[in-house]
Amino acid sequence: TVAGVQVDRVNLAGSESGQQSNYQGKGSAAGNNTWAIDGIRITDMAALGSSPTYYTYDTFDEINIATGGSDISAATGGVHMNMVTKRGSNTPHGSANINWADDSLQSSNLPPELEGDPRLDGNDKADHVDNITDYSLDIGGPLWKDHLWGYFSYGKNQIDIIRLVQSPDKTTLENITAKVNWQATTKDNVSFFY
Repeated sequence: TVAGVQVDRVNLAGSESGQQSNYQGKGSAAGNNTWAIDGIRITDMAALGSSPTYYTYDTFDEINIATGGSDISAATGGVHMNMVTKRGSNTPHGSANINWADDSLQSSNLPPELEGDPRLDGNDKADHVDNITDYSLDIGGPLWKDHLWGYFSYGKNQIDIIRLVQSPDKTTLENITAKVNWQATTKDNVSFFY
């Protein structure tokens, strides 16, 4: 949620899970948005304003969003998002997460005008979540104290949606992130990122 930014869809009852939303801010077109990881622009040039991938959000240390007055290096006047990834440090750290939801946790979202509609095949729900399982783990720490640090994360999101006509829509999103930082000299830090 960012003041002055609107998304192009509402994810009601998970009906838009696994679908990338576009957004607009302060009079700019969605095609003017830019995406960056650790300051490196990654905006999808085949779908201007879109991200080229999906993310495991536990990988990020911070997210910066500018909707106006952006740095002169910004190529457009749209919304600029920079996601800063975690990195290793001299203190080992890590986490593991799992989130789960399924059909049994939802009530009926069927509007009265669709009750008895033959497309629903007797179901009392229109677009709804069949099952969403999202898990991730990450670990970071020293590879050589005060000189070389590593960070690794893995995330998988399995999104199973049932559409209005009760057809399944299954999406699997898998992310691997690896980062190594090396203090080459007292003034130079080298970063390798995947």
